[in-house]
Amino acid sequence: MLEFGTHSTKGSGNSDFEFGVARGIQSQDRPFLVRPRRGRLGQPQPDALAGGRPGRVGRHPQQRIGGQGRKNAERIPALEDGDPLQGNYRFRSYRLAQHLLASTTGNLLLFDEVEDVFRRYGEEEGPDRNRSTLIKGWINKTLEENPVPALWVTNDADAIDTAFIRRFDYVLEVGVPPRSVRAKVLDGYLSQLAVNPTWKAAMAEHERLVPAVVERAAKVVATVCKADPRLDASQALSRVIGNTLEAMGAPRASRGALPMLVDYRPDLLCTDCDLAMVKDGLMTQGQGRLCFFGPPGTGKTAFGRHLAETLDRPLLVKRASDLQSKWVGETEQNLARMFQEAMAERAVLLLDEADSFLQDRKGAQRSWEVSQVNELLTQMEGFEGIFIASTNLMDSLDGAALRRFDLKIHFDYLKADQSWAMFQDTARRLGLEAEPGARAALIDLSLLTPGDFANVIRQARLRRIASAADLVARLAAECAAKPEGRRNRIGFQGRA
Repeated sequence: MLEFGTHSTKGSGNSDFEFGVARGIQSQDRPFLVRPRRGRLGQPQPDALAGGRPGRVGRHPQQRIGGQGRKNAERIPALEDGDPLQGNYRFRSYRLAQHLLASTTGNLLLFDEVEDVFRRYGEEEGPDRNRSTLIKGWINKTLEENPVPALWVTNDADAIDTAFIRRFDYVLEVGVPPRSVRAKVLDGYLSQLAVNPTWKAAMAEHERLVPAVVERAAKVVATVCKADPRLDASQALSRVIGNTLEAMGAPRASRGALPMLVDYRPDLLCTDCDLAMVKDGLMTQGQGRLCFFGPPGTGKTAFGRHLAETLDRPLLVKRASDLQSKWVGETEQNLARMFQEAMAERAVLLLDEADSFLQDRKGAQRSWEVSQVNELLTQMEGFEGIFIASTNLMDSLDGAALRRFDLKIHFDYLKADQSWAMFQDTARRLGLEAEPGARAALIDLSLLTPGDFANVIRQARLRRIASAADLVARLAAECAAKPEGRRNRIGFQGRA
């Protein structure tokens, strides 16, 4: 028995949201998908292949990707009487649907999970080899001569023979939606829930959030909150989405959305150039390649976040753990995707721990150590946005990499007047009085950074800071824990 799932594509209530669910589909892809070329009746129609990891396209991609200008979108069934259909039966259903709909216009076929259908024909040995070749030719002819346009969706494009792939009219990889689309996905699926806008804004920053996770979580939380109205919808969503993301190997919350523990003041950063001038130049030019280097906690990442906010652009933060893979060649692919994602979103791209990918190639012992540096340098040269590489290990960077940065900005330890200004802000935040005697004590703390002040604020949550003298002692302990501080146990080096 052959059944089609018919979905009208007229009168969709929120076309921006529906199209957004489809991705991550870049503006360059959209004309090829929402307005497929039309031929006269009886002429071959286009096929599009969309590949990507599960959850990125949505439950009804035929509406979001190919629906515009089509009366009906028909889905090739995967089940019959509750039992799964084998790949060859599904392909026959597709052939039958092409035949039945060939005499009408305005239709679109959706063929999902096509990795079951495509197999690497021609790899068999023995008597089945000739039969496999005939089947492969039959499939090729079907792809080239279909009378009804079709959208094929797969989670594993590697399982499809390249001889089949090249016969599709348009092929694209469906990635994680950019931040602006993720925000629309959240607004669309959570419109019936009382969700904190601040929570939604923070969740939209999550680079691994896919539409299917939001859709499923919205249904679960709506059911639970209906049964118990006392539940906070935002907290419930955090738990459901967080658990799913964690099971998928992603962090529960976006790293780029972590709250600032100290008030951000660019004037309290100790750098070797005028940051205001740099900011103005980036606002004018709209692109640049910057290297931020210096000790940990000196404000490199925070200034990148400040730049993104000032330029009214999203911030895309990537760390080595987000990009490195155990598979040879996949790290290079992740680096390329990082730049593609930033370009699609017009985001400020901040690569933290950049020294992991920019080590001097002269000391490389493995081929992939060289290829990763080469890939990052190649992507940097072709990137037309704002790229920031942050590192604590400037001396180990490749010389060719350093030449590719427009600016190399050194972030250093705070000067005495900067330390005192930040001390006053921190004391006020903790409800303490900044006693004048504390300023003299700070002069001996030559290794202070903004990160040290953030650390003691976190400490205060667990162990109360009783006075300004206690705050100075906590900051002194932070300095003493650093390698430079351990080398000067007798006392701290004073500053002029």
